[in-house]
Amino acid sequence: MHHRRHQRAPRVLFDVDEVLVDFQGPAFDIIEELTGTRYTAHDFQVWDVFETFDAITRAAIWKQIERPGWCFNLKPFERAKQGVAKAREMGFDVFTVTSPHHGMTWYYERVEALRVNFGIQKNRVIQTSAKFGYGGDAFVEDNPEHITAWAEEHPDGVAMLWDLPNTKTLGHDELRVRSWDEIEAKLQGILDARY
Repeated sequence: MHHRRHQRAPRVLFDVDEVLVDFQGPAFDIIEELTGTRYTAHDFQVWDVFETFDAITRAAIWKQIERPGWCFNLKPFERAKQGVAKAREMGFDVFTVTSPHHGMTWYYERVEALRVNFGIQKNRVIQTSAKFGYGGDAFVEDNPEHITAWAEEHPDGVAMLWDLPNTKTLGHDELRVRSWDEIEAKLQGILDARY
């Protein structure tokens, strides 16, 4: 008789912005509207591209982002929808761990958009910037600081840094994943080794 090494289902945590949904595209639209310049992620070498603008511009950007409807209308990446479905198919319990923003409707829009676009129920949506506080077998995140903090806190977990053009020069290449095929292969490796 085969005995599972773990009693619970394997757990994967996904960040939302830039991993599951396109945050940068609409944010760059706002920046263009405010500054008159069209930027792309390739124009930056920092994770937080907003920090490169003056305080007044940053405040104006956030005012637009925090408008009702903005969060809900962020477009999911089709390959991310397939990847989340595949993780579930593989037997993973799927959670999202996402930093909340201050807009009055952000929390509710994020929960509803994840339900509508990914079938992720609200009890699987964790909204915090202290992402290291939540364990799982794997975590996929685009912020180098968040993923390294998580990796230190969860040394047995598989930390995956979603590769973005604006973070290429920030190191941590050993953690980088560049495609959903890579993520799925790492998830399969977890199943083979632990479950």
